[in-house]
Amino acid sequence: MAHPLDVMTAKEALDTNYVLLLTTNSTERDAVREVIGQSADLVVHRDTRGSKIGRLDDRFCIHLNGAAGAQEQNSIGSLTRWMTRAPMPVPQLIIVVGFAWGNPKHCRQGDVIVASRIRDVNHVRVSNGISERRDTPRLSSLGSVEDCVAGLKIAESEGRVLCGELASAEVYLSDTEARDAIIRQFGDLVGGEMEAFDVVRELDVPWLFVKGVSDDGGYGVDRLEQRSAAKNAASLILPLLGAMTVEGLIEQPRRDASAERLADALIGHSFRIGRPAGTRDAVVEAMNREVPRIMQRLSGYALGVEDQDLFAEVLAVAMVEVGQNAFLHGDASYVDCSFNETSVTLSDDGSFYDPASLAGDRGGATAWSDLDRRFLNAGDIAFKRRGSKARGNNYRFTFTTINAEIREAKQKCSISHGFNRSTPLATFGLIFEPTCQTLYYDASNTFSVSKRFSDNDELISLLNGGKSLIIACRDERQVQAFEMSLAAYAGPKLRIFVGSRL
Repeated sequence: MAHPLDVMTAKEALDTNYVLLLTTNSTERDAVREVIGQSADLVVHRDTRGSKIGRLDDRFCIHLNGAAGAQEQNSIGSLTRWMTRAPMPVPQLIIVVGFAWGNPKHCRQGDVIVASRIRDVNHVRVSNGISERRDTPRLSSLGSVEDCVAGLKIAESEGRVLCGELASAEVYLSDTEARDAIIRQFGDLVGGEMEAFDVVRELDVPWLFVKGVSDDGGYGVDRLEQRSAAKNAASLILPLLGAMTVEGLIEQPRRDASAERLADALIGHSFRIGRPAGTRDAVVEAMNREVPRIMQRLSGYALGVEDQDLFAEVLAVAMVEVGQNAFLHGDASYVDCSFNETSVTLSDDGSFYDPASLAGDRGGATAWSDLDRRFLNAGDIAFKRRGSKARGNNYRFTFTTINAEIREAKQKCSISHGFNRSTPLATFGLIFEPTCQTLYYDASNTFSVSKRFSDNDELISLLNGGKSLIIACRDERQVQAFEMSLAAYAGPKLRIFVGSRL
């Protein structure tokens, strides 16, 4: 699992390059989390009821769970304003996901309403005993999304996907007469909910509401359909984003160095793959989906070999085949993948298995043969298996070229702190062997922000002077902090990673 990340250390990657998802209760929260991949806890420097950062296919997303209604301190309206003010990274799009009541003339339970138009009807005027709601229309800068909604279907449901206006007021409706009064005043409504009036107020960022119809807002409302309604709404997030991209309402996700670093951080220093449920074919399909994130993590290793472009793919495929065999033949319940600066390790709790013994032309044997021919025989990667014949295997792939380079830099060219007499003012700072071109800096004991800023200025001077730096950090959050502050120097002369004992 990835370490908690800080939204500010990821600002460069996220700015106008992520979708902000908002929910207001545990039912909606759980439904949204099921469709988010490669997630980690996120520090947003504000009280929430849960904050995550993750991926929606190839897009970054932040999911915040807050409270309904404008009066709560951590309402999603207040969270929206917090996330859209400087210096926070600006969302590309805001989507509020959950359940709502539907106009019985237009909707039925199981439908999903997609709305880019809101009627703020939260203010009530009473005159001569007659109550009337003041109407303040709100329109997202997206404009109409009807072309995006056309053709969308709800997974595992016969419900329809509808476009239209939602009424929004801070009132839980379970009254047929009150509901009908709102519908009479605003006859074109498809339904209503409780948060939009506060969320979209003075909001310049494009927004959208995706709400499953759980009830009709009349007498006899209960909570029985809320879970399925939230699940139906969440299932539309990915196809809706795809349709909006095709229609040109939102841009393709930005892919640059900062985005690649954030993708690595989301995968984390280690992660666990649980045994996929189902038949052999289901296990094979599930494991195939693990290849891209392993490749993403491996792409940060530069072996300096002729087949560098194929390295990540060949090793990732071989690792997945090893894990797949652990599930199918070793009866393993999990496979752990761990990454450090010089090696990758697979561990499982299955029975004895040695991938080097594979033969024939099946998938596992072919993948291992390709790895062996390209990298193991050449000595670029060293493979070692440990374990017992009872239960448990440990497979380590060590990158020998990287290992040797880092060991040498650590032993001969480490940066230390002390009184530097070579500087004009003989200050206390970083000391190193001046003849070294690649320097090793252990940042694991640097905790205070002031100390990090002070060291950063000297590290920047070294990079500007043509030195290469290897920076070993204590965790992924520190990696992100250094990558943000040294973003202008991203490239082969700067390597930042979670350190380990070499």
